[in-house]
Amino acid sequence: MDDRFNALPPGVVGLLGFRAPWIPDRYVDNDKATTESFHEGWFYLGDLGSIDAEGRLSLHGRRDDVINFGGLKIQPQDVEPILLEHPDVEDAAVVAISHAMADEMPVALVVLRRPVTGEALTCFLRSRVDEGLLPTTFIEVPEIFRRADGKILRNRLLAEYGTPPRPST
Repeated sequence: MDDRFNALPPGVVGLLGFRAPWIPDRYVDNDKATTESFHEGWFYLGDLGSIDAEGRLSLHGRRDDVINFGGLKIQPQDVEPILLEHPDVEDAAVVAISHAMADEMPVALVVLRRPVTGEALTCFLRSRVDEGLLPTTFIEVPEIFRRADGKILRNRLLAEYGTPPRPST
């Protein structure tokens, strides 16, 4: 579904909704969360995905991971695996920092095997992803925090390393 709960055509990424007799129809004492997550008998827990013409489901991350960069919606999962292909990058996470003009800016936190410049990483990504998905800056960090299942803990990264400095324009 799109943000207004309209069905999307096959292959288009949108909100995944679930419905079953055992799924509740509201949150107790939380009208705001109920309004955000429940709609016409469906439960939307914040996962993004697509369903192809054969009915196969593909997961595309979480709605709260999406970075709104001046109206362009960036999924960190569209950039991170490609950044990990760089021989000097051991681990990486793309996070959002606040920006007065662009709402949010994508910043790549990287654990490096060997020193490499942000310019070199940008050139590497530029040949593999759309220009609009490029992080505005790269910040070297000692570790990318993950759950046992590998999910990146973005809020913990920002809490531990602080809000990264805004890149110069």
